Amino acid sequence: MREDFAFVVANLRQTNKQTNKISSFYLIFKQSQFYNFTLHICAEMKYFGETVLQCRETASRGSGKKPFRFFVVPLQQNSKHNKMKRTLLILAGAVMLMATAGCKKDDQTDNNNTDTEVGKHIEKIYLQHTTIMNGDTTSTEGRTLFQEWIWDDNQLKTRKIYDDDSTVKSTHNYTYTNGHITRIVEQTLTATYRTDFSYNTDGNVVRSLYYHNDTLIHDYAYSYDASGKMCRFLYVQHLFDEYGTHTTDTTYRDVEWTGNNITQIANHEADTVGTTYTYDNKHNPYFGIVESGRPFAWASENNAVKINDITNTYTYDNEGWPTSVAYDLSTGIITINYKTYYEYNK
Repeated sequence: MREDFAFVVANLRQTNKQTNKISSFYLIFKQSQFYNFTLHICAEMKYFGETVLQCRETASRGSGKKPFRFFVVPLQQNSKHNKMKRTLLILAGAVMLMATAGCKKDDQTDNNNTDTEVGKHIEKIYLQHTTIMNGDTTSTEGRTLFQEWIWDDNQLKTRKIYDDDSTVKSTHNYTYTNGHITRIVEQTLTATYRTDFSYNTDGNVVRSLYYHNDTLIHDYAYSYDASGKMCRFLYVQHLFDEYGTHTTDTTYRDVEWTGNNITQIANHEADTVGTTYTYDNKHNPYFGIVESGRPFAWASENNAVKINDITNTYTYDNEGWPTSVAYDLSTGIITINYKTYYEYNK
């Protein structure tokens, strides 16, 4: 039994006499920037084909932020790793917090499988904005090409992002495995960004890892209730200071549904508010095209016409696909109206 695990303060080995199978339980003390300490009891088991510790918090004392309730931490494979790397492994491993036991079963039986919907596909996206001061329009920027989407049948293969001068700012290339997006590589003039996705057996995305030049900077993990609907996601932001010191900032969100649309994402920080969504009953052209981040855009079947206090005003074609969406951002004196136009390839 490996015991090269940071902060292990006690362990107990138990043997089943009938099977001669050894189960190991650990008592782990964990300290981080989020709270003073937590005490966990952990059991070693198999998870996604690898040996892990599965833990539950038994006691905590801290600054008031809610700590993790349940998480899975991969075991070190090499006992020569130094203590700092083992400590970072605990923090990074917390991204496997998939508190499925805490998710309520949704009454709906439809799941949010993220296969790309067969229908119209976005080909080009244009942007336009108008500035209004004290009720008078002061300037209107012409419609400019913002994105170009290139498809291979029903799979999005390349997405080009354009600058204001119509030059390509970045290119996103998509890789698929068994019909699911498993990698997005974004190439700019100065950097490479990569997002890797993994899925469960039901075809729902459970993890997305976002890298900047091969350095992990964002980490999302998604969990699902018994009906297959996403019920929670965990977000870990990996931070590095000017000395290269690595820290993490971790939050998690509960997801609520009405039908096949996410209607609320609830925050768990005492000093933050959640997000509520109201929808139309039209086609969402982004549905099923997974991206790293909050899932309402790609997991909901319809279009969000209101996000908290921001109202989105859509126009549609005769088949119910959005042709434009507009919203206002106001400072009280100056209001900027943003408008997005969609062109489809069929």
